[in-house]
Amino acid sequence: MFSYRSTLLANERYRWYALGLTTWGQAATNILGSAFGPLAPFLQDDLHISRASVGLISTAVFLTAAPSALFGGRAADRVGERRVLILSGVLGALAALAVTSSVGFWTLVLSCLGLGLGNGIQNPAGSAAIMRWFPQHQRGFAMGIRQTGVPIGGMLAAGVAPILALHYGWRSAYLAGGILSLIGAILIVVAYFDPPRKPIAGAAAMRSLKDLARDKRLLRLAVIFNCQVFTQMAATTYFVLFLHETFAVSVVTAGALFVVVNVAAMVARIGWGLVSDRRFQGKRRPVLVMILALSVCSTLCAALLPSSTPLWIVGALSILFGISAFAWTGILGTLVIEIAGPESAGSAISLVQVLSAPATLLAPPLFGLLADVSGTYHASWLVLTLIGTVGLITVRWVQEVEPA
Repeated sequence: MFSYRSTLLANERYRWYALGLTTWGQAATNILGSAFGPLAPFLQDDLHISRASVGLISTAVFLTAAPSALFGGRAADRVGERRVLILSGVLGALAALAVTSSVGFWTLVLSCLGLGLGNGIQNPAGSAAIMRWFPQHQRGFAMGIRQTGVPIGGMLAAGVAPILALHYGWRSAYLAGGILSLIGAILIVVAYFDPPRKPIAGAAAMRSLKDLARDKRLLRLAVIFNCQVFTQMAATTYFVLFLHETFAVSVVTAGALFVVVNVAAMVARIGWGLVSDRRFQGKRRPVLVMILALSVCSTLCAALLPSSTPLWIVGALSILFGISAFAWTGILGTLVIEIAGPESAGSAISLVQVLSAPATLLAPPLFGLLADVSGTYHASWLVLTLIGTVGLITVRWVQEVEPA
């Protein structure tokens, strides 16, 4: 095993193999976290629940994701990313099995708490791996590729989950997702190894959580993180239902449009990373400003479009959501880990995730509640527009690390 590991690490291209493995893990995790949105009509029919209750299911996933993220990030900094990534895949598979065995709404909610554990520890560990494997001039591109795991997972959830639900019931979609999560854990066991670490002392050593929590740059990024998570969580949960109810498209067509959202996000995450690395020579803030502005435009358009809107314009709206509200995490995450430094990357990204817990927990049920009370989605999208504007204003005070 030692010889096998040494051979892999000696290969200059291995960092790209490692990137592929962490991207798979991100995708598998996101399938499990994103499927409730595309499956919302089936859940409503089977469990007889409201829009707000659908939001509570998503909230349950992320209720445990926030505290487990802090554990995952700290563990990645101390013992390496490999062990954390393996644990994430195994927890995801076990939780998916629990979801398929749920017999009612509240047992489903409890099962989703388990999903959050695997979901929460995956992202900080994978982000730390990118920080340690890649130099700064490639880091935005690499983080963009790894973050395509989110839209890939969302795309699979939106495209495949409704079809499986139509033929075999909605639980079958989670069984498939659990299998993919377990395969991801096996691949990490077999083929992924952490990069060698050199002893580092002084200011460059691992920062304490207290020190990170006092860093005003990270706190401002946490505000932006909250604003963007609010929009992405609400859209992930309700976009299919919104299209189905507002524009009278079928569930399958609405799922296909959510696939469009995720395809656009997948391309945009890589594209934004390339723009940051090459056009702006490693600066992240200018690209983040563009993404946040487009995100505000997307929610405002969703609020204003009438029910008679042609399908091609709805498709254009899906693309706009994809390149903005679903494509920000790579750039913002890279900015977080560069401010924190290589020895504290996992801790910093997990801390920002924990600080975004209010948005994660409140977005789905609040968005659904507003839609239930008003009878339409206009007020829900306008609230997201206001929240996104707060993030856009906050970015002006963000100072980033100067590129080396």
